[in-house]
Amino acid sequence: MIKVAVATLLGYMIAGCRQELPAPTDPGRESTIEILWAHERGADGQGFEQILGAVTFPSGVIGVADHKAARVHFFSSTGASLTWSGTIGSGPGEFRELTAFGIALNGTAWAYDRSLRRVTWVGEDGQMVRSAQVETAAASWSADVVGEFESGALVIVGKTVPVPDGQRTTSTYRDSTLVVAYVPGDSMTEVIGRFPLFDMTVGRNSRGPTTSVHPHGPRLQATVDRRGHGVWVGFSDTPEIRLFSAAGVVLDSIPVPLEPRKATPAENAVVEERRARLHLDPSSLAEAPEHMPLFGRLLSTAEGDVWVEVIVEPGDPPRWVVLRPDRSPPETVTLPERFTLLEVNGTRILGVSRDEDDVETLIHAVLRR
Repeated sequence: MIKVAVATLLGYMIAGCRQELPAPTDPGRESTIEILWAHERGADGQGFEQILGAVTFPSGVIGVADHKAARVHFFSSTGASLTWSGTIGSGPGEFRELTAFGIALNGTAWAYDRSLRRVTWVGEDGQMVRSAQVETAAASWSADVVGEFESGALVIVGKTVPVPDGQRTTSTYRDSTLVVAYVPGDSMTEVIGRFPLFDMTVGRNSRGPTTSVHPHGPRLQATVDRRGHGVWVGFSDTPEIRLFSAAGVVLDSIPVPLEPRKATPAENAVVEERRARLHLDPSSLAEAPEHMPLFGRLLSTAEGDVWVEVIVEPGDPPRWVVLRPDRSPPETVTLPERFTLLEVNGTRILGVSRDEDDVETLIHAVLRR
């Protein structure tokens, strides 16, 4: 067993404004993560190269996407290797650059290939169900699929996304991030929200003006509500996440009970190294953010909970805050070091652990509360 600290937070954040949280007087009850099984190799017998995501099908079958191997592996709920699908290429069922992987409400899994601009749906038997192109005329495509609505519309987040203008061309917003509901092959794309892009710094090098994302600047985070109610969206410098409908209507909001912390010297060094690599003129640069973002990734569960990744200091174990739409007190869950959380399904957890040599192990565990 791996010990995991779970603490109930005693303070809340009022939506739209910052409020200092009182220090908890009780560290909270301890819980454990019990590892059910672990795999260092995929269903093809080869070692994992770069696990991108993992999902649990309604039957309990587990699918695991490997970014570098361009492959999806399938395991039983007890860890037995079942089958695998996919290879590097551009043909049906092949992948060139897997960047996102998730479970659809209809019980299939979707895999998004950013290079091919294609979404492929696969069943738990490893067979391809269908695929669809994300139509765009953009030469550079940086958007990502983050989920799928029950209607079949894909939720896409990025600066460059398909926007209807009568020509099915692509609009690029240099000062905004768009969240859209896009139906492949349809004539309309619903803009869920257009959000200011706060994570860019404008500088100048020998080629003229250029922009760069701060490695620890605020980011837009999004996850599709797995109950089918909408998409949760949050800016990582704002203590709140909001649930949007496909039409862009705010259905709900939950305060994120976290306080900002100052960036460490090591984290600031990452910013300076990146600026130097881009050969930016220091006199043309904005100041690096003084504080780290409040939170990182968002993960939605089938029960309606939203797990919010805490930005911890270098060397600290990963932590997540669990928010519940019924407004019951949130929890803080501390996970093992070098562990990346991929999916939460009830009390079952899927994640990937990396050793000192970055060798990956798929972990299937249960959270003992």
